[in-house]
Amino acid sequence: MTRMRSQPAGFKRLRTRSQLLILSRADRAGPLLTELDRVHVRQVRQAFSTEGASAGSSWPALSPGYAKWKRRAYPGRRILTRSRDMRNKFEQSSNPGHVRRWLGGLRFGFGVIDEKAWRHENAAGVGHQRLPRRSVIQKTAAQLQEFTRAFIAFYIKRVRQALRHS
Repeated sequence: MTRMRSQPAGFKRLRTRSQLLILSRADRAGPLLTELDRVHVRQVRQAFSTEGASAGSSWPALSPGYAKWKRRAYPGRRILTRSRDMRNKFEQSSNPGHVRRWLGGLRFGFGVIDEKAWRHENAAGVGHQRLPRRSVIQKTAAQLQEFTRAFIAFYIKRVRQALRHS
């Protein structure tokens, strides 16, 4: 007959490793959020460089009068990049206007604190003129799959960390 003795240290180690497989609130609001924000920033850079085409549809052209003024005042600048302030908020995670939030569960929010960006995203009227909708945060199905792949890669890395030295 084989006798078995429990070893509390072994059970504690096993319990700790299994708990590492569960993504805590701190994981979701910290390293996972940072990883997903990298994906978002890469997609935003693409949206700016393709003037919206990478996000599903190209942004509407500038009005003729504004386009003429912009060519003279800001030569070579593309749509939504007059001063680069708004673009910097979208592309630089360290910018105080850059927003990335864990919203609970596996929901995350990305954006900026910028009135012009809000107006373009929501196509709100500005005084007597209307801004066309030019979304930087709108996602295609392929872009959403990039988030899924990033989440899976993060979780695989987490499992490897939890099982290391076993």
